[in-house]
Amino acid sequence: MVRIVVMQIGPQIRKLREKRGWTARELDRQAGLAEGHTALIESGKRSAPSIETVRAFAIAFGITVDAILSE
Repeated sequence: MVRIVVMQIGPQIRKLREKRGWTARELDRQAGLAEGHTALIESGKRSAPSIETVRAFAIAFGITVDAILSE
């Protein structure tokens, strides 16, 4: 049996962003995302971002995807 776990990563993204002193808009630019995308994820209005989006956050933060998911 395959078990799929969907996790809310908004709180982790916000924590990492605030740790760097960035606004959500600045993270959008750093990650190459559309303006407002980070805010949607952090607020839970977009609860399951694609792996490509998570990878873009990881690159912007200079960390691995695993580091975001295990935060």
